[in-house]
Amino acid sequence: MEFVFPSRLANNRASTLADAVGGDNGTFLTDVPEIGLHSLPIDVKLCRFSVGHYHDKLFQHFNIPFPEVLLNAVEKRKAEFLAARVLAKRFLREHGAQGFQLVSDRYRCPLWPEHLVGSISHSHGLAVCTVGSSTKLLGLGIDIERVFQLQLYRQIKAQLFESEEIGWLENSGLDLTVAATIVFSAKESIFKALYPHVRKYFDFSAARTINIDPAKQIVEFRLTTSLSETIDVNTKMIAYYVISGDCIVTQVPYW
Repeated sequence: MEFVFPSRLANNRASTLADAVGGDNGTFLTDVPEIGLHSLPIDVKLCRFSVGHYHDKLFQHFNIPFPEVLLNAVEKRKAEFLAARVLAKRFLREHGAQGFQLVSDRYRCPLWPEHLVGSISHSHGLAVCTVGSSTKLLGLGIDIERVFQLQLYRQIKAQLFESEEIGWLENSGLDLTVAATIVFSAKESIFKALYPHVRKYFDFSAARTINIDPAKQIVEFRLTTSLSETIDVNTKMIAYYVISGDCIVTQVPYW
């Protein structure tokens, strides 16, 4: 599956994943060109990974510490974790943080260098990572999802979306399951962008859809509750999205 993004390519600093980690990555990872979303100053990297070609020695090959939380994990979980960290490592090198080891807190939130904000995601053999300067962005979230099956949407829509939001989904001009997946993914990205600031869990009801614009490929949200002293009720958030085949990528900058 090829990703075809409508926006401009990111800065032409392309190097292969093998270059980024100092060796041939074999068949576990396949590079995907860098992208930019709607000309925002935010880099994004994608890669494909093969669970069938994963083995634990790849952590040593890529010089990434094997975390204790993965000791009893299945191969799929270890493979997606490693793929996302390889992308992050490449970003860190490009942004002057070569040698920095990206670890996570107890809530699995990645801890980035002070001069950077970032986010990672993975789904169905694809990993994605985005990084920006902390002098320009307060937070950044990204998510990748496979488009919902209609039966699944019908089972979970009442749990995920308010009635007003379902109206937006049904009248967006997009396929219903595509629209639902975009909004679901965007709320995941909102959580990732804001969590490092609020340091507490909040569910999907904290952000309400107020507009879906397929022409601009954005979804607008308004917070329904105050999450912190600086992130209060009615704060507006914008999610940018791209669609390729049966996959959705959303990105949320918090300025």
